[in-house]
Amino acid sequence: MKVNIKNGELLDAILPAVEELGKEKNQLLALKTRTILRILRPRAQDILELRGDLIDRFGKKDEDGKVVLDGTVVQFEEPDKDSDEPSDKAKFLAGQLELLSGGWDYPGPQIVAKDLGDTQVTGKLLAALGDLFVEPTEPAEEKESE
Repeated sequence: MKVNIKNGELLDAILPAVEELGKEKNQLLALKTRTILRILRPRAQDILELRGDLIDRFGKKDEDGKVVLDGTVVQFEEPDKDSDEPSDKAKFLAGQLELLSGGWDYPGPQIVAKDLGDTQVTGKLLAALGDLFVEPTEPAEEKESE
């Protein structure tokens, strides 16, 4: 089954869930999660770098050209009240929305219910995995022709 993963879901839910599963004592599950993480982490890193590029492009800069933060929150220039041009914050948010709502076809293995063995996992964790977790379906019984 082809799995399409939204970039925002990868960062917010899927990657942390796979990392959590990788901490389990089930060695076969740990091995599979390592394989999956080798695919997910570079993609997540690319997304974070592109988000950083948006921050560099639209964030308010100090005298040294560094982005101004209030704690961990990026600051933006106040928009010119006489301009019809969108604010830098609006441009940043639009770019971030485009980036995070985009998706990609995940090319790797999925976690099948049998991979869990006797590992205890919460429904919340399984939900966070999204389509990376699959439960096998029973083949439909074929009706005999009469």
